[in-house]
Amino acid sequence: MVGMTAVHRVDPGDAKRLDDLGTLYLNAGRTEDAIAAYGRAVAARDDFAAAHFHLGTALHRAGRPAQAEPCYRRAIALAPELADAHHNLGIVLQQLAKHAEAEAAFRRVLLLDPRSTAAHFHLGVSLAAQNRLDAAIAALRMASTLEPDAAPVHLYLGMAFQQRHERLEAVACYRRAVELDPSLTMAIHNLGYVLRELGRLDEAIHWFRRAVALHPDAPGAHRALAVSLRDRGFTDEAFAAFRRTTELALAKPAKRTDHPIPPHRIKHDREQLDYLAENGLLAAAVSLRDAMARTPLPSERFHERFAALFHIEGGERIEPHAINPRDDRAAMETRWAESRPPIVVVDDLLSPRALEELRRFCRGSTIWRNEYRDGYLGTMMESGFAQPLILQIAEELAAAFPKIFRRLPLLQAWAFKYDSTLHGIGVHADFAAVNVNFWITPDEANLDPRRGGLVIWDRPAPLGWDFETYNREIGAIREFLARSGAKPLTVPHRANRAVIFDSDLFHETDDPEFKEGYLNRRINITLLYGRRAERPAVLPG
Repeated sequence: MVGMTAVHRVDPGDAKRLDDLGTLYLNAGRTEDAIAAYGRAVAARDDFAAAHFHLGTALHRAGRPAQAEPCYRRAIALAPELADAHHNLGIVLQQLAKHAEAEAAFRRVLLLDPRSTAAHFHLGVSLAAQNRLDAAIAALRMASTLEPDAAPVHLYLGMAFQQRHERLEAVACYRRAVELDPSLTMAIHNLGYVLRELGRLDEAIHWFRRAVALHPDAPGAHRALAVSLRDRGFTDEAFAAFRRTTELALAKPAKRTDHPIPPHRIKHDREQLDYLAENGLLAAAVSLRDAMARTPLPSERFHERFAALFHIEGGERIEPHAINPRDDRAAMETRWAESRPPIVVVDDLLSPRALEELRRFCRGSTIWRNEYRDGYLGTMMESGFAQPLILQIAEELAAAFPKIFRRLPLLQAWAFKYDSTLHGIGVHADFAAVNVNFWITPDEANLDPRRGGLVIWDRPAPLGWDFETYNREIGAIREFLARSGAKPLTVPHRANRAVIFDSDLFHETDDPEFKEGYLNRRINITLLYGRRAERPAVLPG
């Protein structure tokens, strides 16, 4: 075996021997030693094209594509006919997202070797990245003609068809890719996604199950399965898959973010840390609080440490029931059927135990991972909110009012937690048939009992508007409401009060003014049932 110091024993002017030594190191898996040897070779002879190429290869293998690029370019300048250098340069440029330059590199390879399957393939990838889909498909088809059994070629051909919204062609390509390589996870995932887009949910579920079986520790596979199960109406299994998504995603160290951490995020997390520590719910929270008492942390560092804490507090089903039995169900269903637009307010929604358990879950669980600029935080089904108690509440609610919910499937559930005085959610509509919004914060936390709840407008989103418009384009929504003469209904905040309404109606948070303190934070739960096409009849927009 070549010794570690062999590079230092070679004559520094012997570029060929240094290059050979680098190749020995590279073949032995000693990449950094190879880089050192090749570096000395090019220092000895700057006109040594092979050494520049080999140095680029070693740097590339070491995960340093930006450093490999000039090495390949120097090799090409010295030996323009070196097809491998053009090819490797193209790969590096793809990794650096320089797709137009990568395209030029692969076209140069094809001038030197017109039957290079790899060059046609990578040319297609670069063209697709530039959204030049016709040319990309042509290049990928050529690659598949030259090498019909190359699974990655069929995978990327399917991706190009999918990008062009030619879903049936994409399905055929993905199926072929999986036939050739049954472990090609991306093809399996993409096949499931396209089948779901086509409405073929049973087939999509089959492929997502295969993806989970191949990668049981991949959160994305479980989430894709969960969404398809939910859309198919298999709610129990969907919730279980969402919970597994949470366990896998949130139990991993939090990724650093480039954007500044909003002050309302830090404020909430410090309050929750104190709550967890004071109540002995999480030993890691006690350790972090004690460490911060000794050495205060800057906001970014605290966010990183707190985000690494993962805890679910409660959230299990309860006995005997989560929804309060009531004698006025028939009257409420009649009110729903006769009112235009349909809006029903239900007080004392949850049983005392369910309300207590739901508060415990929302206060103690570290699931509030979605942050919004207006000053509130959220949790979704995939980030920890798909707990058995939530499903129990949703099921019992639908069973309690069958004429309102009409066997519509539960398609989404989330919760938001607010700052004491910052704004709530702006005016929007949701993509569903029936919306349930209820609050669990104690009444004494609300400083203005006339406010802090929900404002619902009596006009639905125009059917011609897409989700982006009716969910986020606040200016267009306000203009529409003014033009149509829409009138608002304000439902004040009350603990354990629910508002059931047509999800297509525009609605917004009635700006909260609550007491300071973690236990006083306004928390609302939203349950969405059915799809927009299944909504009740309302006044025309």
